[in-house]
This record gives sequence, C-alpha cells and structure tokens, in this order.
Amino acid sequence: MVKQFSLLFLLLISSLILFASCNKDDEIVNPGIQNKLVLKGNISALYKDGMIKFKNGQNISSDSTISKVIVFYPQGYYNIANVVDGKFSVEVEKGSPAFMIFAGPNDNYLGFLCLKDGFESIPLIKISDDVTTIDLQNILLNNKIGSPTHNPLGTEILLNEEEQQILSMFDDFFYPIVRNPDVDGNGKIDLLENKFYRLQVLWFYMGGNFGNNLIPSFTPPLRYDGWKLAFSAQENNTPQSVEFFYPWNPSSASVSEQTKYIQQWNTTVYFSGLINESLPIGGVYRINYKNQLLDFNIPDQSSAFRNCPIIVPTIALNSDSSIQKVSWTYYNASGTSLVDPTSFAARVNFGIETLSRNYDSPNIEVPENQFTMDEKIYWSSVTRVWIAYHDIFDNHYIIFYGK
Repeated sequence: MVKQFSLLFLLLISSLILFASCNKDDEIVNPGIQNKLVLKGNISALYKDGMIKFKNGQNISSDSTISKVIVFYPQGYYNIANVVDGKFSVEVEKGSPAFMIFAGPNDNYLGFLCLKDGFESIPLIKISDDVTTIDLQNILLNNKIGSPTHNPLGTEILLNEEEQQILSMFDDFFYPIVRNPDVDGNGKIDLLENKFYRLQVLWFYMGGNFGNNLIPSFTPPLRYDGWKLAFSAQENNTPQSVEFFYPWNPSSASVSEQTKYIQQWNTTVYFSGLINESLPIGGVYRINYKNQLLDFNIPDQSSAFRNCPIIVPTIALNSDSSIQKVSWTYYNASGTSLVDPTSFAARVNFGIETLSRNYDSPNIEVPENQFTMDEKIYWSSVTRVWIAYHDIFDNHYIIFYGK
C-alpha cells in the first residue's frame, strides 16, 4: 500500500496548481478571469489615542488605525484598497473564494472579516451576473474579528445551508493564515513582504468496489486511509526540506518526503509523509522552516473526513469492452442525495490501474463531469480506479474504488 500511495502521490503533485505570484499593486494580477465585482463597506469606528471607539462607547485597544483592506486568494495573489474616511471599496473576482484582512499604516495586522462563525472565507461563487457590487455596510470589529451588518451569504452569494457547511469545513486550513497572516512573526503581514506561507491537506479514502458493475458501490461514511500535509513557501532562497511537528507529538519532528518547485510562481511545496495512525486533530501544526518555527493553529479535523462530499465514477464501455469514457457524480457525505460541485470543487482527475500499467487523466475543470479516453484500456485488465477532486481552496480528496 505504501508503494501504491507513493506512486499515486507523485502523479498528484505533478498536477498541482497552487499559487500565482504576489503583487503589491492596486489591481489583481490574474488576467485569465475578467468577471469581477466590487466589495465595499465601512469600518464603523472613530479612532483616538490608539483606541478604537465604537459609537456605542465601547473601547477596544488597537495598535494603529485601520488604513488598508487586503483581499487575497488561495493562490497567493491579492488586492489592496485604502480606507478613506472610514470607507473602502475593493475589486474582487467572481468564481473564487477570497479572504479579507485589515492592516495598519505600517502593514501590521489588525483583524479579518468573518461572515459567520467558522466561515473565514468570502466564497465569491454562485453570484448572479447582474450583481456588480456587494455592500457589507458597517463592519464591527471585536477581538480582531470583523462582522458585517450585511451578510451576503444567502443573498448575493446564493449558497444553501449544506453548501455553506461544506465550505466552512474546507476553508479550515486557511483559518490560521487569516487569523495570523504574519506567520513569521516579524510584525508585518507576509503578503505585503512578497512572501506567502500556507498548509494544505491531501485526504486518501477507501470508497468501495465495482464488483461486476460499472458503477461502484460505496457505504458512507467512507473510511479514510491516510492523509498528507503540504506546506508551501512563496519566496526566494527556500531550503531543500522542512520539518513537520504535529499537535499529538509536538516534540518529535518528521522531515518532508517530497518537494516540488514551481518556477512560474517562485513557490516551493514540501509534502509530509503519509500519516494513517492519527487524524488531523485541532491544535498547532508547526513547520521548522529556515530554522524558524512557523505555527499554524488548525481547527479540529477529526470528524471532517466524515463530512466531505463523495465523488463516484461511472465507466462506459465500447463494444469490444474497452473503456470508452469515465463520468462522475457527487453525493453528500451521507450518500443520500446529489450535490452541486460548482459550490466547492475546482478540478477533477482520475487514474486507472491495470495488471500491466497505470493510466492517469489530465486535470478536468468543474463543472465538466466526463472524460473520453484517449488510450485503449480493457475493463477486464483493470484492478482499481481512483478519482480525486480538488476543492476551491486547493485541498485534495482522493478516493479509491476496487474491482
């Protein structure tokens, strides 16, 4: 099993699309997406003597005045808007999750936007074409958490409750970056120093079996069969390896086992070994990077694997019993109903293992849900099929189906 995972893992990381380069200009650098809207709001506070004084008289200590609003994306690019007379307006992309943080004049971190408990992202998906502006109205800060008086979830952002629950779970590995975007602790937001650190998770599941059918059986909740962490550093002079420390054994380090450098984005990705003896419980996941300890405080994930949507493949055959195409559908975690993948998934890829060789598909963009084979593979020679979806935060969910 370890060798099979290693081979599959190398194939998966070869298809990762992780980060675009950081940018300090006022415009988003992502020329492939032109569908945008404007987010605006008010920072509802009066500032005096290093304090934030709300209109209700409540005082909250502040290092400095909020002077900038920064919207950034899972790929690492971002946009900045100045706060003028307590107001801001920033251009954002439809079709991508985003995160909003607040900064002082010295690029120091002062807080983040939270649409509701456990929802640190702004999922700019399922938005009507005629929506060009979202007004968050007054944003009230308490302990660095900014709550808008107008919540676009369910109004401009047309996600139902089930979809919101899925995304609030999937964005958990961004949780520590939003709450502490100064990961290296030097007093300045990392993005504004042209560097970006983050974690991702790769889940491995045992889905079920085809048996004599072309659609596999599966019984939720799926059994997880291990997971890996990926730590990414977007900056110059990165080391050859890093060390991972886990909350269940914080004094014992494990060295990264694979590394991938993405020259286009100047990003180095370090992958942990396969972990199957522990679930990713809540706590501090520490990375020893350049002899500096970077802490990521991840919410508890020990039940998350039971709540992930399930992707199920279907095989179609030619008259000679070779595979014509592979299609797929998505079920909720309980397997009781279909779910719309456009609210949470970005890409799909799959692999077909045979007695003599393995076939691996290219990445297929959601909402496409089928792929016509470009090689001849006879169904009788197949031993196993795996299929993976990559969520909109670029975490990965790989499900194995035996035959």
